[in-house]
Amino acid sequence: ATVALLSLENMGVSIIGSVPIKPLGINMEGINWKIVEELLPSAFLISIVGFIGSVSVAQSFAAKRRQDIDPNQELVGLGLANIGSAMCGAFPVTGGFSRTVLNADCGSKSPMTGIISALLILLTLLFLTPLFYYLPKAILASIISISMLQLVSVQDLRNLWRFSKKEASLLIITF
Repeated sequence: ATVALLSLENMGVSIIGSVPIKPLGINMEGINWKIVEELLPSAFLISIVGFIGSVSVAQSFAAKRRQDIDPNQELVGLGLANIGSAMCGAFPVTGGFSRTVLNADCGSKSPMTGIISALLILLTLLFLTPLFYYLPKAILASIISISMLQLVSVQDLRNLWRFSKKEASLLIITF
């Protein structure tokens, strides 16, 4: 409301603006098959890395809850999500660490959380995007930053420092 009232977007505040919604479908006429052929090996490797990352995150959180995951189901879910993503002209999809942390912090206990989240996102995109027009992009960054702060443990760093200063130094440099 403040951004809209004070026209802060004209003073350099980066805002979301209008969110274009593309119709579902794939334009087969606009596909350059030569480029597809060139990109296919890289796309395959990127999808494998995304899958491994998604399964790693899922296994990490499942272990904390003493649960098991089925990597085959994870692959099917990612595949279906990417088909839907392609039909909407969106970015490729993988299991996100920040989303997983956010869901865990909110107390989610089942995969139904993802389904409910997806439905709420869809409803938001269809009906509420005008409300986000003046939302500063910094707000979105802060949401991710706050959820990622849950992963920072000073106590773990102290314990690692006592165990191995070299490993702790690498952790600090990586951070």
